[in-house]
Amino acid sequence: MSDLARRLRPLLPAAVLAAAVLILFGRILLSSDFILSAAGEDLDGYYVGMRQFGFSELKRGNLALWNPLLFSGAPYFANFESALLYPPNWLHMLLSPARAINLGIALHAFMAGLFTFLWRRRRGSSELAALLSGLIYMLSGPYFMHVFPGHLSNLCVMAWVPLLFLALDAWFDTSDPGWCLLGAFVVTMQILAGHPQYVYYTAMGAALYAFLRLHREPGGIRLALGAAAMYAGAALLSAVQLLTGVQALSELTRGVGSQHHFARTFALAPENLLTLLAPNLFGDMLALPYFGRWHLWEQSLFVGVTGLVLAAIGAAGADKKGRRPELAMAAAAVFLALGSTRRSTTSSTPTSPATPCSGARRSSSSSRGCSWPRWPGWASTACAAGGAGPSRRPRGRGRSERCSPRRGPG
Repeated sequence: MSDLARRLRPLLPAAVLAAAVLILFGRILLSSDFILSAAGEDLDGYYVGMRQFGFSELKRGNLALWNPLLFSGAPYFANFESALLYPPNWLHMLLSPARAINLGIALHAFMAGLFTFLWRRRRGSSELAALLSGLIYMLSGPYFMHVFPGHLSNLCVMAWVPLLFLALDAWFDTSDPGWCLLGAFVVTMQILAGHPQYVYYTAMGAALYAFLRLHREPGGIRLALGAAAMYAGAALLSAVQLLTGVQALSELTRGVGSQHHFARTFALAPENLLTLLAPNLFGDMLALPYFGRWHLWEQSLFVGVTGLVLAAIGAAGADKKGRRPELAMAAAAVFLALGSTRRSTTSSTPTSPATPCSGARRSSSSSRGCSWPRWPGWASTACAAGGAGPSRRPRGRGRSERCSPRRGPG
């Protein structure tokens, strides 16, 4: 192998992920006449207008604090989903709305795959196994299905999740404060991306993951405080968006909390566990309208037959010392997503007062129903890396070693 080929070899996984993204989106990225998502969904009715207004004002040198075009006027910058401070959204300063949105979706799909690859490599997976895990995540139902309605903020927040877990693992293994800084940066990006509900659920998942890794580790309290510092640092870095958003929420209808029957909506319907293998079992929203509960993009767990088989192999091969807490994460995520199978008289959604999907009688944890259904699918992609190939010890001398397209605007 030549010196040039040897130097370029580490870039091969990123090139494979980039090629997959280009195969999926290449034709759309070259056109300004089409925009990714289905007609009549949230991208049409919400995101396009939001982005056009905010960034057109920013081009004129105005930071839009108020949107006079919505109802009788409404806060704009204080609306988290304006996402004016999120760096990837600055593409709107250079490109037409359609091209900026399409490129943003493709960019975050690539980021989701790449960050998953890097995290799994950190966890000790082989290069091929980590690459497969990245491909599974970026193409899985919990992530990719949000392209259909055009949920830009959802896609942006989810793309950063694997990098946060990489920072957590590296901090636990090495105690290097630099990883805390990376974690703070990642959470800052999630907050600025504009979907606080997904930031909230990611924090819950990170807390659970930290507990599973540290509950028997010496010095676990100090490491847990370091993980908490990631969120404290992110709160400081994003304070201008976070504080204005929280203040605006206090004046809105949902600022006083959601009713119980509303807070438990969108919990995972038990029958939708079948979407792990058959994504179109309840309809594909194109040839056959979706006839299941809630929305398919909130209820699809699809990771493919290959991904599920590899996840099962990886789970079966997990060592007894907890080197693979992903299995426990997946089990806990299924429990939290499903809640209880008991049916309510006011909603057909399964729920339990003991789970975040049900909340208290009034819940202010999210602006709409529960979105835990994405976590079982995400955790299964992590398990799939364990079944796709041999693993090695994580890097560093840490504690683990010592103990469909349509026309859009121009």
